[in-house]
Amino acid sequence: MAAQGQDDVFKQSVVIFNLPKYCDKKQLEKTLKEWGVPFARTKKVVKEEFGILTFTNMDDKLKWVPFLNQQSIEESPLRVEDRVLKMERKRGYDDSRGGRDKKYKGEDGDVADAMPENIDDVLAPLWKMPYEDQLQHKISTLEGILKQIVKRLRTESSYDIPKWIFELKGRLCCEYGGVVPSPSRDHYRNKVSFDIGYDVKGAPCVGSRLGRTSEGITATADPSSSVIFPREAVAVRNSLQKLVEITCALEVPLTPYDKTTRLGFWRGCTVRAQASGEVMVMLQVNSQLLATATSSLNLEVAPSTSSANPPPQPVNKEDVRRMISDHFTKERAAGLRVDSLQIQEWSGVANASPVDLPWEVLHGSPTISETLLGLSFQISPNAFFQTNTSLTELLYKTVCEWAIPQLASSPFPSTSVTKSASSESSASSSTSTPSVPSSSSSSASSASPAFSASALPPLPSVILDVCCGTGTIGQCIARALEQYRRSDSSPLLPRVVGLELAEDAVLNARDNAARNGLNNIVYIAGKAEDTLPNVLLTLPAGSRCVAVVDPPRAGLHPSVIKVLRASKHIDLIVYVSCNQNSLVVDAAHLCRSASKSMR
Repeated sequence: MAAQGQDDVFKQSVVIFNLPKYCDKKQLEKTLKEWGVPFARTKKVVKEEFGILTFTNMDDKLKWVPFLNQQSIEESPLRVEDRVLKMERKRGYDDSRGGRDKKYKGEDGDVADAMPENIDDVLAPLWKMPYEDQLQHKISTLEGILKQIVKRLRTESSYDIPKWIFELKGRLCCEYGGVVPSPSRDHYRNKVSFDIGYDVKGAPCVGSRLGRTSEGITATADPSSSVIFPREAVAVRNSLQKLVEITCALEVPLTPYDKTTRLGFWRGCTVRAQASGEVMVMLQVNSQLLATATSSLNLEVAPSTSSANPPPQPVNKEDVRRMISDHFTKERAAGLRVDSLQIQEWSGVANASPVDLPWEVLHGSPTISETLLGLSFQISPNAFFQTNTSLTELLYKTVCEWAIPQLASSPFPSTSVTKSASSESSASSSTSTPSVPSSSSSSASSASPAFSASALPPLPSVILDVCCGTGTIGQCIARALEQYRRSDSSPLLPRVVGLELAEDAVLNARDNAARNGLNNIVYIAGKAEDTLPNVLLTLPAGSRCVAVVDPPRAGLHPSVIKVLRASKHIDLIVYVSCNQNSLVVDAAHLCRSASKSMR
């Protein structure tokens, strides 16, 4: 049994392609049982067109693979391939298919096995394009998105199409202010996530995935040369690479985690390198290999002549944490900047852990700070924070001016420390969407919507900051309102109410508000679909409310959209989008005609 380990699991595993997207693990196993196919385990992720099947032994694999290659599901013929590539490459075997190298099409259209010339071909596909051409490319893309909103609106309102749609005559759904160029364009990302896996030669590698697992690409590559990663994050990556290589050679090796076999220790590393200069390192490890036993882990490197491949076994938790802490202590002494070092234990298949799964601080503070439009923000591991600080300031100024047009004349301080920004960046992610179906939506520009001095709407009673994260947008609005009151002698300030799912982000938001001296802002933890209706019920009759929504990539929850549409208090919605596809759906739902299900 000791001789059977990760190697045998890979040899007995196959990948089944052409599975239905919405087939899950239970449905796959039910089909296999109906066909009489024996198996030890399976893996199938919804929306992926492939699955992993592991047989109990090689005899079953040799017998049933030909059978599976003759089967079809929903009239789609299955295709079955081996999953032994990683182990073969690790042992130095020659793989005629190019192994884990990504398969790219050559100039003649044939599929050729080749590595990308530069890691940024994967991380930042437009990096070779001149920046002006990048902006034009994005303008064309976003114009297409605004046209898609019109099409989606027609579909959603098939029985009662809003009159303003007929006036568009195939044009964009609204005025489009274009793309705002980034102030700086290199090494801009203040948050970087590294995969810990194997490179195309089978060596442990802390880096970036070369493609999607659904495309059969599991190899990682060194991203140190990337034009979008900050140098501080690359320095952390290089340091961690040394530690991973050391631990892979231990008498009890700590190897990179494999999602299919669920074997291995190192899962991933996320680095926050803020414009303030502070750096947070977050390590995620496989909790199944950590034991609370008192037996010590031998941290000595195994002899190089050893060819043993022992099965994974629990290691002492405290020994491992001490080893990690000691490593970074030495690296900091050598000049590496790490203000916060944290670790998370997680045994799920994917690296995405629950938002309430705790992080444990090994060194430094549980948070780091960032400055944005003159305000200071504390950032925790799970808190959302825009990845391009200098461009975020431009975006948030636009949001403030769109939510409160009176703020267009207010001065906005900028952060004194500016990192460089992405060659892919654009500030086109803010969209203002009135909740009334007869009004149009607008895409972001550097200017606020046009109002004459006599036609400015009154200040709202409440500003809702939905999906507020650490409170950045709402607090920028609150500070701008304070400055406006000083210049305009307004007696009352609107109250800002932030709604956020992640409790640690809410705690950060409250601390940030106190640190910034903002008294006209409150935060509520919970799902927006649960907290938003309760907040609106407490508003006095006749109160005017502006909602700023900054949803995750999946977009707004349908219940939130219904509440936003139905509320008599809300007369303006500013929608900040990080996913143009979900923006199309949400904008159509917000602006469609009323129906029984959507008031």
